[in-house]
Amino acid sequence: MTALEAFEAILNEPGMSARFQFQPGQMQLIDNRALGHKRTAFRDWPEAERKRLLVRLWLRDSGSRTYNG
Repeated sequence: MTALEAFEAILNEPGMSARFQFQPGQMQLIDNRALGHKRTAFRDWPEAERKRLLVRLWLRDSGSRTYNG
């Protein structure tokens, strides 16, 4: 087993994840250095006014965005 496979096995253990159901107007703020995250598949609405909108935002005191945050 590789280190990446071992890491994934740990993340897939019961109790190592949480599920959230977001409602319109809610927002999620994640520190990528402290929390792993992913999403399950979804089916979007066909009507343009009901489609999901996700916006990525980087917040920092100074400097520019980098891969490591």
